[in-house]
Amino acid sequence: MTEPSQLALEHSKPKLLPLSIAGNRSLGIFVEGQSDIAVLLVSGGAQVRAGSHRMQQQLASYLQQQQISSLRFDFPGYGDAEGQPADFIQHAQWLPEILTAAQQAQPQIRRWLLFGLCDGASAILLNQQLLPQTAGLILLNPWCRAEQNHAKTMVRFYYWQRLWSAEFWQKLLSGRSQPLQSLQQFLQYWWQARANLNPKNANGSPDLQPTQGSNQQFLPAMLHNWQQYAKPVLLALSENDLTAQECASLLAELPATQRQQIARHTTTKTVAKANHTCSDATHFLQLQRVIKDWLLQNFSQ
Repeated sequence: MTEPSQLALEHSKPKLLPLSIAGNRSLGIFVEGQSDIAVLLVSGGAQVRAGSHRMQQQLASYLQQQQISSLRFDFPGYGDAEGQPADFIQHAQWLPEILTAAQQAQPQIRRWLLFGLCDGASAILLNQQLLPQTAGLILLNPWCRAEQNHAKTMVRFYYWQRLWSAEFWQKLLSGRSQPLQSLQQFLQYWWQARANLNPKNANGSPDLQPTQGSNQQFLPAMLHNWQQYAKPVLLALSENDLTAQECASLLAELPATQRQQIARHTTTKTVAKANHTCSDATHFLQLQRVIKDWLLQNFSQ
């Protein structure tokens, strides 16, 4: 990659791209780079502007510095888009429509990458029609929650971390915490994790039951598509994030063959001490470096 001229970048102001998603009007913000690569930024559900939206804006600016274009947008019912909010299962069905509109509006882009955070990452992996149109995926803390791996992660990650937290002991000693309630919750998760409530199925893989409130059993389809995807994938996991730990736990417990097939095209990196959206400046710089290294390794030409 050649270094972009500062003058060219200054003149590449963000452009509004009108979108129609399932008949609902929305707006995309296209930030133009100087290469034939662009990233479609897919958010999760309801987000605050100080969280995912701020991260996407910062990421778009960083990608432009790397000569890479980006497009971010609102799903129906969120932000500036018309319509009623839907979950990521429905978002997955809308993504091919959005990518097609982006390809038609920006025909100079030859390679589209998809970036997803949390259930946005899961939505990307759920659509078999979408994946063949992409050149690669960047998945940040994918949503992989199932009953048993949630219980195990709560025991191994959340409660263990709390025991080493000065804030927890300060609340306990000051009487501002409810130790009996916390103990009761811990024992409930410990029992779920130990009781093997979701035994492995006949193929030796975990029987992935969704937690209460989930409307579908999405994980088998998501993992199957990930396993079949043969293009580069970057899996970035925040070290101090429960969702990231659940994803890591789920992947670690997959049968060896499935785990190896996913790992064959997936580069996994941990963002040290980062939270869910890498909101701290130091952590976001780590994420930038991880993305840059992966891009140079896979898309340098």
